[in-house]
Amino acid sequence: MLNTAEECAYYVPLKQSVSCMLHDDQLLQAIIDNIKSLSTCTAKDKDLIISNRQCRSVRSNLVRPTNSNALLLKLYTDGIDITNPIGPKKDSHKLTCFYYLLDDLPEIVRSQHDKILNHIIASNGRQIVQGVKGLSWFHDLIGFHSTESLPPDIMHDIAEGACPLITSALLKEAVQQRLLTYTDIEQRTSNFVYGFYDSSNKPPPIKKQHLTTSYIAGTASQKLCLFQLFPVIFHDIIDHLTLMILYTVLCEIISYVYSNPIRKSWISYMNELCKRFHALMVEHLPDLVTPKVHFITEYPRSIEKTGLPILNSCLRFEAKHLYFKQIASRAFNFKNPLLILAKRYQLRSCLLNKTKSLSLSAVTTIRSSKLIEWSRLSHSVQHLLMKDVNKINTIYECSSIDYHHINIRPGSIVVHHLAHAEEIPVFCQIYCILKVEDKCMIIAEILDTISFNDKLWSYQIEFTGTLIKIDIEHCFSIFPHCLDSYVVEQSHYINILTRLTKK
Repeated sequence: MLNTAEECAYYVPLKQSVSCMLHDDQLLQAIIDNIKSLSTCTAKDKDLIISNRQCRSVRSNLVRPTNSNALLLKLYTDGIDITNPIGPKKDSHKLTCFYYLLDDLPEIVRSQHDKILNHIIASNGRQIVQGVKGLSWFHDLIGFHSTESLPPDIMHDIAEGACPLITSALLKEAVQQRLLTYTDIEQRTSNFVYGFYDSSNKPPPIKKQHLTTSYIAGTASQKLCLFQLFPVIFHDIIDHLTLMILYTVLCEIISYVYSNPIRKSWISYMNELCKRFHALMVEHLPDLVTPKVHFITEYPRSIEKTGLPILNSCLRFEAKHLYFKQIASRAFNFKNPLLILAKRYQLRSCLLNKTKSLSLSAVTTIRSSKLIEWSRLSHSVQHLLMKDVNKINTIYECSSIDYHHINIRPGSIVVHHLAHAEEIPVFCQIYCILKVEDKCMIIAEILDTISFNDKLWSYQIEFTGTLIKIDIEHCFSIFPHCLDSYVVEQSHYINILTRLTKK
């Protein structure tokens, strides 16, 4: 790995690190239970692709007798730059980071990836050379292949690739047809009011120079958010854009590629969608057929080969770069930044392993609440709680709670269930959150799903006024996120990125 005497690296032993983690009986049992649970789900429904253990490359390794009790280890490598702008050590440091992730961890643990990732940091002073330079560093790893073990990444191919490309093309067409000016576009993208949950990914305003250079500024999540809400922000002009067919087809591809789980029966249709998108790009935007556009056509095959794309996304690892950059900036010691980063992270990992801070069970944290009398509750809420709550019980009304680190508050929208054979999502909006004798109860208003609007790529919903008591864990088992609603021409719409299916 080190080719010159000037290069240095700090090695953190992978096997010992994993071994220390697995000494936690609770964590080990959670992994075993998760593997058994996934096996049970796939045994019940052969059409579901729910984990990477079902992909061909993993199955071929697990059939070996020596690998019968193997755990799946996901590796990721990328480079980051940290800069010391002043002082005698003024310089730019190029670092290469290696991360790993235990793929068999249950989702509630993987959501706290910063507590379980480990790394090996090595300096990288070599120039980038196109093509094969030599054997892969991981050549001797059991089950690893230099090309077959490298799955595609939806963050680079779609969120940072196809999505901003189509967004830019649509806005350019709007300017060319004189539907909008550059100033109009900047004002709309700047003044649009994002929902509470979308606001964390609010993209920066799109300026003239962004469109003239075909570059949409922002992070991968911001670019995806802008693409997702494009027809809502520009709902009055989308009927006049000839390139909207590209947007619609790409949205449908994304709804399958970002799904978890995926059904095997979807793959053939997904393959046709990818071919159609590529053909439309060649027809309408031949100069913009980049390699990332070609990569989209490979996703149906890669799902069978390497598993769910959403589980192989680099987004979680890219986000980890921010942690190391912040440590380097706050430590302000650029004499030996590699040692600082490696040592600080190892000390943090030791602390987390010692305190067993991994959340393996349902954890609800109440952010703020106030005491409320039974008589102050609405009659419909009293009727729902009649069997579970006595008038003498102490009742607190919560303005916000965190459930598995997902913030829930009155007004949040979740998927309640999937209806009919078409698996149409039925939504509900949180009405109030009550804490009664250390038990959290969530009351929600059921929403009526009217139709799916292809132009807005959103579900039109209506408020029914009917209150129900919901099991939030069941709702999150269908779709583990809260959603926002938007008003377009006096109708309410909910935009959901993925296609949902029953497990």
